Amino acid sequence: LCFYILFLCFVFQAEDGIRDLVRSRGLGDVYKRQRYNTLKLRRDTLIDEKDAILNFISEVEKEKSEVFLKTFNEIASNFSEIFSEISPDGTAQLLLEVEDNPFEGGVIIDAKPLGKNVRTAVALSGGEKAITALSLIFAIQRHKPSPFYILDEVDANLDDANVERTADMIKRQAEKTQFILITLREGMMSRADRLFGVSMYKKGLSSMVALEVEKVVSQEEALA
Repeated sequence: LCFYILFLCFVFQAEDGIRDLVRSRGLGDVYKRQRYNTLKLRRDTLIDEKDAILNFISEVEKEKSEVFLKTFNEIASNFSEIFSEISPDGTAQLLLEVEDNPFEGGVIIDAKPLGKNVRTAVALSGGEKAITALSLIFAIQRHKPSPFYILDEVDANLDDANVERTADMIKRQAEKTQFILITLREGMMSRADRLFGVSMYKKGLSSMVALEVEKVVSQEEALA
């Protein structure tokens, strides 16, 4: 935009020079013709460059919109699929406020757990909000995984059934990336690969205990 305004200033200056030349008196015709041709060439060049810049901006905006919509549609599809897995028979979708021009508006999260017909996320319970947020995180993660995720007691407001479904989802997602979870829920801990427990055995002194879940399960099965 700044370059565009600057080019307009140069064009206006060239046009002013042409008008001043036409109004001038006492100058030779040859000189005026040469001066006129110089200013006209300068003006035409600036207009061509302005058009080239505007075309470039238009191409960038078009490509930006195409890339955004492709990414948005993939994440939206993942979001709907993952939400229905964590919340069986529930539905959720991501919508654009302005479909024709996505950059002029925001994104609407429309989540409806089974048996509820809510219009806004505010009407959802704490557990339902957590499921919706986790579904969005997993949808983005499925599209483009980060090296690792840290989730701090995201299961605090979930009932036992939703904890287990969420834990199963994290277990599947963990095949592509690493998850570090802080949790107090048995359903989540039972599906972890490794557990690290911190306890205070003396006042002001803490100890950490590490546990390989698969090894413990194998040992228990061997003893059984």
